[in-house]
Amino acid sequence: MRPFGVPQMIYQGKGCIQKIPEVLKGEGWKKVMLIIDPNMLKTDIDKLFKNILSESEVEYCIFSEIKPNPQETDIKEIGIPMFKESQAEALIAVGGGSALDSAKGIAIGADAKRPLKELAGYLREVGPHTSLPHKVYPIIAVPTTAGTGSEVIRNAVITDREGYKQVLMHDSILPKYAFCDPTLLATLPPRVAAASGMDALTQAIEAYVSRASNDFAETMSLRAIELIGPHIVPFYHNRAILEHADAMSKGCVYQGIAWNNSYPAQIHGCNHPITELLNVSHGEACAILLPAFVEWNEVVCKEKFHKVYNLMFSDHPVSTKEFESKMLVEKLIQLNRQLNILNGKSLTDLGCTEKTIDEIIERQYAKRENFLNASTNPRTTTKEQLKALLMRVMNGEYL
Repeated sequence: MRPFGVPQMIYQGKGCIQKIPEVLKGEGWKKVMLIIDPNMLKTDIDKLFKNILSESEVEYCIFSEIKPNPQETDIKEIGIPMFKESQAEALIAVGGGSALDSAKGIAIGADAKRPLKELAGYLREVGPHTSLPHKVYPIIAVPTTAGTGSEVIRNAVITDREGYKQVLMHDSILPKYAFCDPTLLATLPPRVAAASGMDALTQAIEAYVSRASNDFAETMSLRAIELIGPHIVPFYHNRAILEHADAMSKGCVYQGIAWNNSYPAQIHGCNHPITELLNVSHGEACAILLPAFVEWNEVVCKEKFHKVYNLMFSDHPVSTKEFESKMLVEKLIQLNRQLNILNGKSLTDLGCTEKTIDEIIERQYAKRENFLNASTNPRTTTKEQLKALLMRVMNGEYL
């Protein structure tokens, strides 16, 4: 079995962020960088964290130059110089995956001799567990979405100057502390709740069926699916109901841990090129690909998909004899409709053409991370088979 581990402290539950001053005191940090989503500035969450830092007698600077896809230029030209000038000892990232990935980029890039794009290539060569020749600064991650699981994952995705996504993957950027407080999800916009929730669900399913999975990752994945499946729709409709927010928060932690100890599959092989080329968020791309992914892989994953179905729709479980994978496909299509993913639009409606599909496939096979994702897919997929599948997605067959 592949080695596994959870080398960080995770706090989860209502009010857990009140433990942050205790952590700051224990670490002895006197200066930090607060990285916060720009749409949270001057909100109650912004005030809350400024109060926490002030009461902890910790000096802080604020970095909020964060776009939905974190930009290498923002990190290099604004974030890292600000971090160095402030003499911060650690970073506190508050927000969604973009805020957390920005923090990871600054943490690993501040003392690096290479720009982030080159650093991503270097990390691919040396591997995620190798000691690095420069300091990487510690991170406290505080997610305000239930989606990527970046708070418990050793990856960060940064968009370079050419618009390509670069993956930083190393143990050193796994946040030292994660505070997953479901009360912070209450003001999440519905569209973000839907997209990030489908991201979490997709990652849980991929980690479960991936060729690189193991018993530990599978256990974490199944628990995530069990939590997210019944709660994602009511959470979408009312993020302030603690029962649903708490289930989504926990589910996100479980799937992130599974993801860190497994490996993604075909969906994430296609996802980065799709979001590079089209105006589609990461979570939305996951959502529209998921039904097609299940249909394609059912010949080798039927037993696992049966478990997924019964965990997600536990009010109407079906026997092994009754189950057909198309039942899960239909339920996932229905789920996307309930969450109003992309307002019901197809990729064609968003400007996707056959030429775009060809470029998506080319980028998947050209880039190592995307190709690795495809290589751990449970069913082997040729370029021709992938094109046929993506053309069906493009034409709205899974809407």
